[in-house]
Amino acid sequence: MAITWNDPIKTYFTAYDITHMKQVQPQIDLGDYTSVKDNAVLIYPRLADGTMPPGGWNADWIKNFKDWIEAGYPES
Repeated sequence: MAITWNDPIKTYFTAYDITHMKQVQPQIDLGDYTSVKDNAVLIYPRLADGTMPPGGWNADWIKNFKDWIEAGYPES
């Protein structure tokens, strides 16, 4: 299965995650492909260490996010 923004990466971000990150600095729109792509190197370490999002992601989701970065951020 190819990892893309549309399937499954964007589905991992909840409405709460999206709203919250629009209110902090730097503002990152987790619902927007370009914003997540441009900030992926800031987002990934927080996912990997469990500090983002609240409750953390499971290991498969974290691996998928890393694989998505390494694949060059395919959108679809």
